[in-house]
Amino acid sequence: MLDDERPPWGRAYGLYRATPPQGTRPSPHWSPAEKKIARRAFDQALQAALGRVMAEFKARASAASTSSQMWEIEDYLRRQRREIDEMFDYRYSQLIFVFARLIREGFLDENLLAGLSEEKRELVRSILSYAAKE
Repeated sequence: MLDDERPPWGRAYGLYRATPPQGTRPSPHWSPAEKKIARRAFDQALQAALGRVMAEFKARASAASTSSQMWEIEDYLRRQRREIDEMFDYRYSQLIFVFARLIREGFLDENLLAGLSEEKRELVRSILSYAAKE
């Protein structure tokens, strides 16, 4: 994809880097009502992710019959914990990107963001649209 084809928010907010530079991400104002909606959606997505890991853990643990399989389960849990810690970042400056990723990965339904400003919801949709093209 050429730079000219990339959405402007991607360049401006560092979406094309693994770790965007500080101060380059959108940091819209979050009203108290939006903060409650965001927290509820975030917590629900976190529970969905943890539930998925728990189900996989139980399946692997019940199927394990050797010590090497037991240690593989430990490795799995360590990787999942790292991934969840990375994915679930509840800083308001990051939430737009977090919500887009959670929707893309199936942990969050976009309808749970109803009540956020149209600007925030449009940013989430833009990120999802761009991610779908890659």
